[in-house]
Amino acid sequence: KTGAVGWGILRARDFRRLVEREGRIRTIEISNWGEIFLNRELPEILAIAHERGIAVEAMNGVNLNTAREEALEAVVRYRVRRMSVSIDGATPGTYAKYRRNGDLATVLAHVDRIIHHKVALGSRYPELTWQFIVFGHNEHEIAAAREMASRRGMRFNPIRNLDFGYAPVG
Repeated sequence: KTGAVGWGILRARDFRRLVEREGRIRTIEISNWGEIFLNRELPEILAIAHERGIAVEAMNGVNLNTAREEALEAVVRYRVRRMSVSIDGATPGTYAKYRRNGDLATVLAHVDRIIHHKVALGSRYPELTWQFIVFGHNEHEIAAAREMASRRGMRFNPIRNLDFGYAPVG
């Protein structure tokens, strides 16, 4: 094990131990080293943060390809403040070119479920950002992606590709 809570899947009991030990934590970025929605204990982790008054953000990008309904509802119920969703295309083929084995329809359905829960629970959280890494193969879809984000009330954030070893073209 390394770091405050070790490597691998974050367990709710380890998270609780960390926030109890470090009593002055006010904000936690939870999406730094992996897809948070793969963690089956995510709803419990968010509940712990909420009960301790800790603001949670997921701004390093979630892909939302794999998410259980319970977790989608939990990000709203426990008031995750901000969440950036990595969506690098406006069409399935373009999206899947970089997000291998990803499914744009699934991601958008999960975004729409979060929006549904926001309405149902009367919450403005999480504030959602559509993060669009610009490549040669997807730059022609920026306007369409911006419009799709706008229709969902999402902020649109195009960012340049920082992986110079990867630059697919149309």
